[in-house]
Amino acid sequence: MFGTLFGVGVGPGDPDLMTFKAANILQRVSVIAYVVDDKDACFARRVAATHIPASAVELPLHFSMSPQRTRRLETRQQAARLVLERLSIGEHVAFITEGDPLLYSTFQHLLLAMPPDVHVEICPGVSSLTATAAAAIFPLAVEDEKMVIATANQETPQQLVAWLELFEVVVLFKVHRHLSKLNAILEQAGVRSQAVLVQRASLTDQVVVASLADWDGSTPPYFSMLLIRGKVRSC
Repeated sequence: MFGTLFGVGVGPGDPDLMTFKAANILQRVSVIAYVVDDKDACFARRVAATHIPASAVELPLHFSMSPQRTRRLETRQQAARLVLERLSIGEHVAFITEGDPLLYSTFQHLLLAMPPDVHVEICPGVSSLTATAAAAIFPLAVEDEKMVIATANQETPQQLVAWLELFEVVVLFKVHRHLSKLNAILEQAGVRSQAVLVQRASLTDQVVVASLADWDGSTPPYFSMLLIRGKVRSC
């Protein structure tokens, strides 16, 4: 009989934003899995470090970021196999991830690779979305306002104009590579002063640029988001 797979969100970076439930799960399970980069470092593990008992077996997993989809799928399948090996002998596995497990998280790739008879439990975490809004004191949605959440990519600048017409708020993840283009579009649309750039929300080196008009043009870090108010808020 399979053990339980826990998808555990450990929050956006500030260890104080990790939930009691997440900490309790890490104390109970026998295996704690997480994604590591090419240097075998893991952001989520650093956040959760004080809650990982010495008795736990740690299972570092590699997920390729290659532009080749075949390579990405291969590493996801390999990670799934390693986790299944533990689950198949009845061990409970907690896969820790920054933010929330079901919002732009690597955990979702693992979840899709699990057989249907594996029992899964999700421990939600404070997401970077809400941590960013909190840092900027930026109301995300009031009453019947509408919001779009997306990652910035090559197509985003063209889509952004339409979103600003349809939604009161636009939230963009992963803006670090596209900020110059987005800045130009927002200036053209006349809402650049209504866009807030937040870098490394909740961390000690957090930076909030309250108006994108004040952005100095430097490349922001990977953990950066834009919060944009489109339509004028109704009373």
